[in-house]
Amino acid sequence: MQLKLYKRSTLLLTIVVIIEISMILLLIKTRESWQNNAILTILGFAAFMFLLTVLYSYYDLNADKKLIRKAVSNGDVALARIKDGSFVRFARDARFKNHVFWKLDVEIYDNDMKSHEAQIIEKFSLHQTTIPKGDVYVTYVEGKENDSLIIPNVIIASIPEYKVLTDEYEKALKPKYLNAYINDGLLLESYKESLNRK
Repeated sequence: MQLKLYKRSTLLLTIVVIIEISMILLLIKTRESWQNNAILTILGFAAFMFLLTVLYSYYDLNADKKLIRKAVSNGDVALARIKDGSFVRFARDARFKNHVFWKLDVEIYDNDMKSHEAQIIEKFSLHQTTIPKGDVYVTYVEGKENDSLIIPNVIIASIPEYKVLTDEYEKALKPKYLNAYINDGLLLESYKESLNRK
């Protein structure tokens, strides 16, 4: 899903740039008609460009978080067992921060404990140099397993209603949880690694 969001974000950026260039060309072509109101026209143009840029940045930086919040509030959550990971590409966000995309081979267990093979492309912090094996919670829609997003542990832990679900997974599958958290992007590591870091 993260790669789809990145492609949408790139398309939006292209549209923003085309609009900005078109407006500059239009202003140059029609400069005689607005020269008497030059300050107002230029300020209006600058405000419009600023608004477009802010809207683009908001989408780029928050689209995945919004999808995660929506899935969690709808109960669209499942357990994923990460088996392997391979590098896909580097990318930069609207704040010019670099991230790395990894393709994760996972087995997703739905709420009925049925397993589904999937490949998730997730966006990580540059600090993520390898992918550990273990279990995480993900967004889940039946039939769209490859569009799942990893949910940071703090989100699941902060919602008491999910304790029943996590207890069921723990009884049935005995998961070996990974610490999924945000630090300049998503990071995955074993709890032992997290404790050794402190």
